[in-house]
Amino acid sequence: MKNVYSYPLTQPALCKEPDVQTQNGTGLETENQIQNMIVDFNNRLRQLEEKIVISKLMKGGWLTHRHICKMLNISKRTLDLYREKGYLPYSKIGGTVYYRATDVENYLVNHLVIREGTKKS
Repeated sequence: MKNVYSYPLTQPALCKEPDVQTQNGTGLETENQIQNMIVDFNNRLRQLEEKIVISKLMKGGWLTHRHICKMLNISKRTLDLYREKGYLPYSKIGGTVYYRATDVENYLVNHLVIREGTKKS
């Protein structure tokens, strides 16, 4: 009786690995290029994770200076000045200062600049 489930000893053409060409067409990607791509991917992943954490905290949580500085693209010293001038209320536990996400959002809304000729959304 013939074995119906036997496979040929050679690989079919569909299973061959495709040739990967670099931009200059010199051949396979080098190990350094692959490592650089992995590093870039990890950096992008880390940025996305930070954005997710900030968006979750913005839904009623507390933020540290790191989150607010990154979100507003300001320095820690600028945030310290906002706190000292009373622009942003805060809580301090030990040496760490916390800001309510709602207070930061209210500050941004209250300082919204609208130019003439544009509509409020």
